[in-house]
Amino acid sequence: MGESRVKKSILNAKVNGIFYFLTLAVSFVSRKVFLANLGDEFIGLTGTLNNFLSFLSLSEMGIGTAIAFNLYSPLQQGNREKVSELISLIGYFFQKVGIFVGVSALGLSFFFPLIFADTQLPYLLIFVTFYSQVCSALITYLINYRQIVLAADQRNYVVAGYTQSLFLLKILVQMILVYIYQNLYVWVLLEFLFSWLACIALNWRINVNYPWLHVDLKRGKELMKRYPEVLRSSKQVFAHSLKDFAVNRCDQLLVFLYVSLDMVAHYGNYLLIITKSVEAFNAISGSMGASIGHLVAEGDHRKIMKVFWELMTMQLLIAGMLSFGFSFFISPFIGLWLGERYILSTTILALLVVSNFLAKSLETIKSFNHAYGHYADVWSVWIEGGLFLGVTLCLAPFWGIAGVLIGRISSLVFDLLWKPYYLFSAGLRVPTHIFWSGFLRNVSAFLVSFFLVYLLYCQLDIQITSWGSWIFNAVSFTGCFVTFYLLALLAWGWGAKDLLLRIPVFRNIFRKGL
Repeated sequence: MGESRVKKSILNAKVNGIFYFLTLAVSFVSRKVFLANLGDEFIGLTGTLNNFLSFLSLSEMGIGTAIAFNLYSPLQQGNREKVSELISLIGYFFQKVGIFVGVSALGLSFFFPLIFADTQLPYLLIFVTFYSQVCSALITYLINYRQIVLAADQRNYVVAGYTQSLFLLKILVQMILVYIYQNLYVWVLLEFLFSWLACIALNWRINVNYPWLHVDLKRGKELMKRYPEVLRSSKQVFAHSLKDFAVNRCDQLLVFLYVSLDMVAHYGNYLLIITKSVEAFNAISGSMGASIGHLVAEGDHRKIMKVFWELMTMQLLIAGMLSFGFSFFISPFIGLWLGERYILSTTILALLVVSNFLAKSLETIKSFNHAYGHYADVWSVWIEGGLFLGVTLCLAPFWGIAGVLIGRISSLVFDLLWKPYYLFSAGLRVPTHIFWSGFLRNVSAFLVSFFLVYLLYCQLDIQITSWGSWIFNAVSFTGCFVTFYLLALLAWGWGAKDLLLRIPVFRNIFRKGL
């Protein structure tokens, strides 16, 4: 089983990596085409409507996560009957969720004339765009819910293969037709059509991979009684998901409320770069959540601790590299890509960097907490959510985007203080000071490396005026930073040597004693 887990992780990483680089170029080119031909306001509108729909979709958050956690053991044991029952249960839940989301979305749309009173876009376009997004979401709830078995079974490469291929095709067709016709309705129609195509393709593949998977939604009430732990876990996960949505997904909505629809598009440009950069490294790690779940299910404590520090070091290395790159090269990239008017202030950039570093640093901790089913700390949700909303509502009216980001950072800081304690005390069952000893060592390696390369950058007085100079400086200085960071981690950090030993080149170097 361990070998199978490794093979699936590698395959996930390869497939996700290939599609990432394919979609990266397409995403940046399409963003420029869409902004030029559809306008800032329409792009801001689509982001805002997506946030509205995400808020309505909170009703399902927790169900999928709880059932995915409960699928690890039966999949590992080959218990097909239990897997079918759990997928039937999620189908029953999602059917109810779909009805709720559909009715709620219809009710929300009645208030659009008030919500979008200041926009110049026609109301018909707003309604058509929103309803197409709602229909696409309902496809997931009513038809595509079975794909959770692929994620739990570490077969995300199947999902990526179909969804990402169709995503690439959709973007290419959208760019061509939008450039020719410059029609907003064409863009919306293609979004809807390709959602259906992805649904058909994915369900066909699920039938091929899992011919034994039999779903019976009529047994929903019976299965709820048979698996009360799923309902209990779902309620706990829902509370955490509600907080995560508020902290991580409400930023564009709050920018719309406190700044403007145009600024949603400007802020979205930075988020696109950050998101795509993070996805690059998530593609490398593959379906790490499911892999950790299977590792914990095996119960080898020594191996669990070893893998924890390897993954923790890897995530901090990624967080440091991204933070360095964003700090120095994201604004010049925006200027060369879209123009100087889209560049946000240095303060907003610094806050984006800090919030991204904290969020990335927490990923390993959250993955292990999920693997252990640690969702009973519902009380912490209210503190985190209260911090985010309280700080944001106090600062956003005066500081705009900066106020929203400070609110997010305050919540992430609390998360960083509490989540490691919960994991180490209730899951790993070792003293929490061990975590802080290793974590602070690794963070200090990042800070020292960042400071040294920052001094070098300032001393050389770098000016980026072309794509050539951007590429040269980004590669040179980021490479220099990563070198310092790795050396510092090897000198006094935790987990770096074990992580590098997994790479054949470094393994040979260590064996030779170099």
